[in-house]
Amino acid sequence: MTASQHQSSAQLRQANDGAASGNKKHFDIPTLREFLRYEPETGSLFWLPRDRKWFASDNHWSGWNKKHAGRQVTGTKNSGYLVCHIFRRPFQGHRVVWALVHGEWPDEIDHIDGNPSNNRLENLRNVSRIENCRNRRIPTHNTSGHIGIEHLPKRGTTPERWRVTVGRKRLGRYYSLEEALSARVKYAENLGFHPNHGRRA
Repeated sequence: MTASQHQSSAQLRQANDGAASGNKKHFDIPTLREFLRYEPETGSLFWLPRDRKWFASDNHWSGWNKKHAGRQVTGTKNSGYLVCHIFRRPFQGHRVVWALVHGEWPDEIDHIDGNPSNNRLENLRNVSRIENCRNRRIPTHNTSGHIGIEHLPKRGTTPERWRVTVGRKRLGRYYSLEEALSARVKYAENLGFHPNHGRRA
């Protein structure tokens, strides 16, 4: 192995160690900033020209830069979230954006408007898992048109009702949608749910 190849291997190991230490969602941020550029106006990520030290051969180095340098990162999951592959490791684009801008990895990222492809900084917030769950779209199987409210149709002599659930808390059953909605909104506000919680897709 040549000296340059040995250095490249060492650099790769160091970067991979940074990605694997403690949490596979993390990566060495100074190295990340060598690899990617963030465009705040659009929320897009772009590959930067990569230094020779990251490659085992001149051909690999030249080929990678011709193919990727300056190009926008476009890989996505079926769910619509942007994905960056660095040394064959997948990293969520919104987490990468946060790390590039703030110099630290977030706990969990909430897309405020519910659009997983909108990685503009003003649309991202660093939250806990519980907080993230308090800003969700209305489920596709919802029968009432309002998140947390289930329509119970009339059965026999029992009139139609609306059952209200916020998180794991069942608030009860109501004989009008207006009463059910009022109870849900009030309880959700007291728990700190985001105003966008329950938005439609």
